[in-house]
Amino acid sequence: MPTEGRKKILFVVDDAAFFESYLLRLAQEAIERGFERVVAFGAAREQGALRGIGIRTRSFDFSMSGWSPLRNMNAFLALLRLYRAEVRDIVHHVTLKQVIYGTLAARFARVPAVVNAIPGTGSVFTQPKLAGRATCGLVNLLYLIVLSHDNMRFMFQNR
Repeated sequence: MPTEGRKKILFVVDDAAFFESYLLRLAQEAIERGFERVVAFGAAREQGALRGIGIRTRSFDFSMSGWSPLRNMNAFLALLRLYRAEVRDIVHHVTLKQVIYGTLAARFARVPAVVNAIPGTGSVFTQPKLAGRATCGLVNLLYLIVLSHDNMRFMFQNR
């Protein structure tokens, strides 16, 4: 439960299984350092195990598939609402779409600090077809536009 004066970190990930596999140790370290922890998932999933160790969970409307402008605007607005309601100190994004839309939403919500984790290149950068290369170019352009938060750090997990 929220405590005034306590730092808060919000992890934004695709689903609970991914978080438990890759970020649970980091969240446990945040617990040890006195942070209030919240994990937001792009889809409603069973999150009872996380609640059992003191991690509050939220879900938000976020589609991982496709680059539809309407879906992406809805994803951005969902993140913006979430950040305005939950973030006081740090937001930690994981994966491409959360990094792009989350960092932009963090800027609008005036989140003081952002951590972006890129676990790999993903399918966007490995598609051989012309449409895949165009998407890759779009993603690179979006990175240039949104990734200029004053207090932002990156974590790259693969070459």
